Amino acid sequence: MKISFLRSSYVAQVLNLRTSVFAGLIVLFAAGAFAQGFLDLPPGKWWKNEEVIQALSLTPDQQRKLDDIMYAHLEQMIDLKAGFEKEELRLRQMLDLPKVDEKRLLEQAQRAIESQTRMQLNRAAMFTKVRVLLTPEQWEKIKIRFQQERRDRRFQDLRERREGHGPGLQDPLPEPRPEPEGVM
Repeated sequence: MKISFLRSSYVAQVLNLRTSVFAGLIVLFAAGAFAQGFLDLPPGKWWKNEEVIQALSLTPDQQRKLDDIMYAHLEQMIDLKAGFEKEELRLRQMLDLPKVDEKRLLEQAQRAIESQTRMQLNRAAMFTKVRVLLTPEQWEKIKIRFQQERRDRRFQDLRERREGHGPGLQDPLPEPRPEPEGVM
C-alpha cells in the first residue's frame, strides 16, 4: 500500500513538473511573439527604398546610421539565437529523459527563458536606437505606413490560405485521385 502511494505521488510530481515546464515554455514563446509584434519594424533594408526615403525625408546620415544599427543588431543576434537554441535543446533533452530531476529541469528552463529574454532585450535596444534616430514626424509616418503594409500582408496570407495556397506553397493542394475501376 505504501509503495503504490509513493509511486502515485512520484507520478503526480513528474506530471506536475512537466505541466509547469510546459506552461513556462508557452509563456516564454508567447512573450517572444508579443515582443515580436510590439517591437515590429519592416523586414529588409526599408530605409534604402526610394519611396520610403522620400516619404520620410530620410537624410543620407540617417540611412548610414540605420545601416550601422541593423548590422550591429544582426551580428549580436547570431550569437544570442545560437545560445537560445542550445539552451532550448538541453531543456528538450531533459524533458525526454525517463527520470526527471525537477531542480535541474527548472534551472535549465530558467536558462532558456533568460536566453530568450536577452534576445528580446537586444531587439528592444535596436528598436530604441531606430526610434531615437528618427524625428517624431518620421516616426509617425513610418508607423502608419508599415501598419498598413502589415495588414495587407495578413490579408494576402489569409486569401492565399482560402484559395488553397499556404505561405510558401506554390501550387494549390492536389485533387484526390479517383480509385481505378475494378479495385476493391
